[in-house]
Amino acid sequence: MTRYVTYMAAILFSTGTASAQDARSAPVRPTTKESQRPAIVEFLRKTVVGKTLASAPSTFKIDEGKVEVTSEEQVTMTNLIESPEGFQYDMTSVSKAATYDIGADGKRTFAHDYSGVRTYRFEFKERRCSHELTGFGRLIVATDKGKDPVGEFSSVRISMDGGKLVIKESTVGYVDFIAAKGLFKPGAYNQVSRISLDGMKVRLEQDMDLFDVDTATLKWSPAKDKMATEVYQEIAAAK
Repeated sequence: MTRYVTYMAAILFSTGTASAQDARSAPVRPTTKESQRPAIVEFLRKTVVGKTLASAPSTFKIDEGKVEVTSEEQVTMTNLIESPEGFQYDMTSVSKAATYDIGADGKRTFAHDYSGVRTYRFEFKERRCSHELTGFGRLIVATDKGKDPVGEFSSVRISMDGGKLVIKESTVGYVDFIAAKGLFKPGAYNQVSRISLDGMKVRLEQDMDLFDVDTATLKWSPAKDKMATEVYQEIAAAK
């Protein structure tokens, strides 16, 4: 999630597709599968809510190697609330993140501090046609300088797969990706988060694919930047 925060100035969750248009054109197939909602809510309540997970400090490059990012983050899920046909929860991120421009000589120059606290709200509804849980995520609180927490949404889907909670999220429209020299470029992402128990501790793995976006057509094209899997492990709660 820190990469998500730092890669996009606007926030820096169709999944597995090249664009939202592809998702809209997919045929609708009736399903007889049972609802996963009770199992998902139970997993969230017993395993995830109230736990704090932390990523190790990391360094990576974006904007085709012209920007370097240093980051580390802690995330906590809270406020799980059920509704007649779904549920919602909040995810709070506390991050230390900064970007540096990389010169032609390979030297880096400090560009911006993206450290701060952000809270995202995720809402899911069980679709009667498929029993799948889909919805949206949005940023509702941001303390980092210059960040306005409005107008940013992602489409989300949640399911259980082999004992793991799987959350797929994808950009709605496009957002501002950070570029060198204080500039920005239109971008989008698909992200898959997998939450599981590693022994007695909660583990979160996130994989993100990045895309360049044509603002006129909203067509996605795979970006040259490739992101490594980010791993979060449960840590002891602060006393």
